[in-house]
Amino acid sequence: MKKFLSRPAQLEWYVGNLNKESYGEDRLRSSSSDVDIYLDYDIFVVEQSDEYPFNRGMLINSCVKVLPPEYDYFVFQDIDLLPMIDSIRYAYEEHPLHMATHFEGNVKLPYFEYIGGCLKITRENFEKINGFSNEYWGWGIEDLDLLSRMRNNNLLESQTYYDNSNLFENNRYNYVDVSPSKFKMKREFMAFKFDGKSYIRILNNKRITDITHGSFSMSAWFKPEFDSKIDKCNKKNPISILSRAGFHTGIQIIEIQEKYVLVRCMGFTEDNNEVYNDNFSQEFKVPMNKWSQVCFIVDDKKKEIQVYLNGVLMDGKNQKITYKNDLRFYDTSYFIGSSYENTGNFIGWISEPCWFDYSLTKQEVKLLYDKNPSEHSWTHFYDEPCLYFPFNQVYNNFVFDSSFNRSHGVIHNFDTNVELVKEFEINLGVEIEVPNRLNGK
Repeated sequence: MKKFLSRPAQLEWYVGNLNKESYGEDRLRSSSSDVDIYLDYDIFVVEQSDEYPFNRGMLINSCVKVLPPEYDYFVFQDIDLLPMIDSIRYAYEEHPLHMATHFEGNVKLPYFEYIGGCLKITRENFEKINGFSNEYWGWGIEDLDLLSRMRNNNLLESQTYYDNSNLFENNRYNYVDVSPSKFKMKREFMAFKFDGKSYIRILNNKRITDITHGSFSMSAWFKPEFDSKIDKCNKKNPISILSRAGFHTGIQIIEIQEKYVLVRCMGFTEDNNEVYNDNFSQEFKVPMNKWSQVCFIVDDKKKEIQVYLNGVLMDGKNQKITYKNDLRFYDTSYFIGSSYENTGNFIGWISEPCWFDYSLTKQEVKLLYDKNPSEHSWTHFYDEPCLYFPFNQVYNNFVFDSSFNRSHGVIHNFDTNVELVKEFEINLGVEIEVPNRLNGK
């Protein structure tokens, strides 16, 4: 079943080559045996004739729907792809199989979960997952949706792989069994070293003064390196990772133990005649000497907060995560690595601190965790951050803000003999299910 999309030259080229006389017999055998029994197959070309945007999922669904039951499996293939070696077989497979995983010219797969181009699937399995979604107009996403449907319907439990023992080194395609495997994504970032005395101060100005006066979000990676026998803090005297000075709204450490620190995300409200002490906070543990990412979100419309640790929403049960009063008004500076000047100083590494003047969505939080912002340039966010310090530009005692506000920070009490900025690479704790690829790249 071929997706055509007005490509007559590719169609002629494809049909002229996919036959046992001109393009090899093996791939059209009904099995891998030596018996000369070839597949009874038909090629259906599917083309969209209306003026609407292209909808690949709907095209394939429409074709499958009108085909009689004797067609017991399908190969969905783009018209501009052609198998390059005889071991790429079109014979029946019980489990879904991705066939276009390695392209001529050594072109790599566009992303980990790519199953587009050429996919083999039985009619029974296709109907079980209710086919493709009809809702994706334009290019892309429909194949990822199909992969999700396969997972949700337990079609990915099979560990049966196609026999590829006869593949050779310069093969153009490899087989993929659409079956989950574990893959740990790598994350790279620049980080700034804090020694318990140094800190970064961003002076308040009219461009950033209102960030925390309505809905807002703040996020940072950090690696605490305290000595629990020496370094101390508590709820009244916290150590801050990110802070808006005054009442120290931000991400703080309130307890130091040998193997972990207790983190508190906290904000303050204005007292009124009806409600006093309406402040809000959420506490949780993070490991010592390991990288963690915290995203603190205040939704002033819903009057509630959310806290994400390493991209996962924390349970706020039995904690004060809602409020009634207006948020506290500030005209003070922002701090990285301290609560205020020479107060509540952090020891360890901090990376990618940023503030937004709106409440981030779950998808935006996940993107902050998964990818360095340089990889997406904020294009998938509602708006850019109001403050963002990637620590890739440090000059004398200045660290540059890469947001559109350009509110650069000043580094205080730093040791000129110490390496302040360092590049890190870590494996993310969240594991992503991707198709297994035999001999793939």
